[in-house]
Amino acid sequence: MRDLHIRRAGADDRATIQRFIDLLQDAEAAMHRSRRAAAALVPHVVDELMRRTDGDGGAILLAECAGATVGYIAFYAERHESLELRESAHRFLYVADLCIEPAARGQGIAGLLLAEAETQCRRLGLPRLALGVLAGNPSAIGAYARAGYRPYELWLEKRIAGAAVPARNVDGLVLRNPHDSDRDTLLALLRDLADEEAAYHWAMRPGREMTMAEVDRTLAEIADEDGAIVIAELGGKPVGYAAVVLQDGDGEFELKDEWLRRGVVTDLFVAPFGRRRGIGLALLAACERFVADAGTDWLQICVSPANAPAVALYRRAGFGDYEWVLEKRLTA
Repeated sequence: MRDLHIRRAGADDRATIQRFIDLLQDAEAAMHRSRRAAAALVPHVVDELMRRTDGDGGAILLAECAGATVGYIAFYAERHESLELRESAHRFLYVADLCIEPAARGQGIAGLLLAEAETQCRRLGLPRLALGVLAGNPSAIGAYARAGYRPYELWLEKRIAGAAVPARNVDGLVLRNPHDSDRDTLLALLRDLADEEAAYHWAMRPGREMTMAEVDRTLAEIADEDGAIVIAELGGKPVGYAAVVLQDGDGEFELKDEWLRRGVVTDLFVAPFGRRRGIGLALLAACERFVADAGTDWLQICVSPANAPAVALYRRAGFGDYEWVLEKRLTA
């Protein structure tokens, strides 16, 4: 775009930043019922965004043309030390917001702003950039794809309010909570799950790197988030497991109050010899009942988009698309 200038936002740009936040928020509210309208956002939303982008590597950039601000991007360095991720994937640049004025779209402004974020990512020596976009926003997904972003995670959702969640019966299947003596069993299942996920994405650790320390960390994290683990046994032999937690969306200003509390299925695995027998659906139903009994009716699950069998399983269980997490990898 001719005569386009990109600059760092300052304290005097608060009203402009608020305008873009409102524009993006209202657009997303039209795409998903969980989103607040811009008029219902907390008053300090600009302060919070400025705080997050004020650290090392963060920035809010404005794109200007002919004296008018036509686009905005906000990003900052992030660290996510999830136990299933390789250490090289812990640090990344997170693109929190990207918005272009409707009349200025289709002119490559989003790509130029993303290129600025990529330059900063390289300057910081970070291996990748990541961002989230609602599944109901295909135009944004297309723009990110043109900029080199690829699907990393697919978040699916299911509302479970109303009727009780029925149990799914499978001949010979027993679902139970773990005992103290199940740590070896959990380690074996955790390793099998890790190997399966590592086959779908470079960032995932292989099973051989999982130790009892990861089992203990998993148990502690699930307990901290008021969650539960369910072990599936078929004919007395462990065949799979699921883990579910309850989360509060503290700091997620874009969500309506009634959507802040949700259940998240963090792990689900069925050994190959037990598949296509309804065990995965039975484990999901157990997670749904746990979340429903806790008085929560929104359940989410994350899966690699490349894991077609798992995606198909979740869709059969009634889950629908919620959000895509995209990434652009800069280094090997």
